[in-house]
Amino acid sequence: MKKLPIEFIQEIFELRAADKVLLWRTRSEEFFKTKPMADYWNRRFSGKPALTSVGTGGYAGGLALGVIVRRSRIVYALKTGKHPRYTVDHIDGNITNDHPDNLRDITHLGNMKNKRMAKNNKSGITGVFWNKREKKWHAQISAGGKTVFLGHFVNKDDAAAARGRANKIYGYTDRHGL
Repeated sequence: MKKLPIEFIQEIFELRAADKVLLWRTRSEEFFKTKPMADYWNRRFSGKPALTSVGTGGYAGGLALGVIVRRSRIVYALKTGKHPRYTVDHIDGNITNDHPDNLRDITHLGNMKNKRMAKNNKSGITGVFWNKREKKWHAQISAGGKTVFLGHFVNKDDAAAARGRANKIYGYTDRHGL
């Protein structure tokens, strides 16, 4: 994916963190072929919310000089003065909340420790499922790309407790699986 230079991002966007809004800045004529085009663009967009289109994944974004960008990545770049190295994670899990304090640069593996419960989960607890053959609750967790078996349990609550302890040991967030 093509990245816009940080200086350019700072020139065309304004971040008002207190208002939780990203705005288009007034652009000089050098961005346009003619002065009337610059005047028209600035009347229509300058000072108004930027990157408000919501894509199929639910993330806000849009076009900036022909480059498709996500609003969260632009907000992160404005906050830190650099592009994210990895994935921009929404700490609270709300992908529409692009407040600078809600964004962090994290590896894909780290981001997976903050994700919601799978929609097809039948037990209501991430990493816990009924083992038909054993006729017991099975608890497991992913760690370093490998599945770690936590045990078989007669009681679902015991399996959930084992998974909860493992979440803390392996650095999963409190909201993981909710």
